[in-house]
Amino acid sequence: MHPVHANALREPGRGQPQSGPGHRSLLLLGTAAGICLALASMELYLRLFPPSFIEKYLGEACPLAGPFAADDALPYKFRSVETLLSVPGVNRQEILGLVEASRVAREPASVPSAKGHDRPWVILGNSFAVEHEGSYSWRLRRMFPKQPMFNLAAVGHGWYWHLAQLKTLLEAGCCPSRCFVTVVPVDLLDIGQQDIDSHFVTSKGALTIKPKLPPAPFGSVVANVRLALAAWVRADRQMPYPGFDMGHVHESKERHPAGFVRDTERVIREIGRLSVRHHFKVTFVLIPSYRQIVQGAKFSPQDLFIRCADEFGLGYVDPRAAFQSSPDAQHLYLVRHLSAEGDRLVAEALREQIIRTGN
Repeated sequence: MHPVHANALREPGRGQPQSGPGHRSLLLLGTAAGICLALASMELYLRLFPPSFIEKYLGEACPLAGPFAADDALPYKFRSVETLLSVPGVNRQEILGLVEASRVAREPASVPSAKGHDRPWVILGNSFAVEHEGSYSWRLRRMFPKQPMFNLAAVGHGWYWHLAQLKTLLEAGCCPSRCFVTVVPVDLLDIGQQDIDSHFVTSKGALTIKPKLPPAPFGSVVANVRLALAAWVRADRQMPYPGFDMGHVHESKERHPAGFVRDTERVIREIGRLSVRHHFKVTFVLIPSYRQIVQGAKFSPQDLFIRCADEFGLGYVDPRAAFQSSPDAQHLYLVRHLSAEGDRLVAEALREQIIRTGN
């Protein structure tokens, strides 16, 4: 037999883990402390270096600066024409031309230097309204060659952006006699995805969004804890109507969210107010989408605009009948944009409306 070591008799538990209640409590406390430290570190990091996907939901804490100012009817406007001109992507030449044409139009007819006093026309919208050879705006200029005309359409900017641009220029003294507001169904995604009143312009001119919050008490957690906000945004629950997409835009009016219809009416009412205050005519150019003409989607967006335009005394051009009666509707679009033939149909409809209503 092997002799038993004396230390083994005196320390029977040596080398074996303790498993009593005290040890388990220390283990739980250590784990909890580690988790809390990790969460605190992540929270601190998100406050010091907020990722881009939550920046626009931080309100006054947003680290960005921007060119915007608060507005009472639209989500925002630009602080000034000078600020607008500094925004990348705007057509500086067209804006400056509009400013100068408006100045000349306001001069008395007796001023020898004034070459003409026709108040200019303005074209607004996204890529469907951008001037290029064959586009409807390109054709419109050639239909009315003596009419001063300025294309302020901008690619990559939404519906609100175009109207903010117009309002800023009007308040700066521009005086168009007619404004063409190009509308395609995708423009209404802006309204469906974010309520007008959810927009907030910071003191640094950045445009932020007040996120939709969950019910109490979780709402205060999301509003005050960056980790919770990041998770809420990642889950895409910050929108007033989560999941709102082009399918919802084309739904019948009975299935539109109340806020979607209310905000659309609010924007069109503001355009009507501006037209009365600044004495210009408005024509909504309601361009049908590929989905509507080729795939049979409903014309709910156009119907909503027509109803509001009639209510507020504004003009519109709706060429859907010409598109639908085309012998080859597929060829009216080019990569789901308008082809030359599609633009021609829009321009012809516009010419008829302009001749009928005058300038």
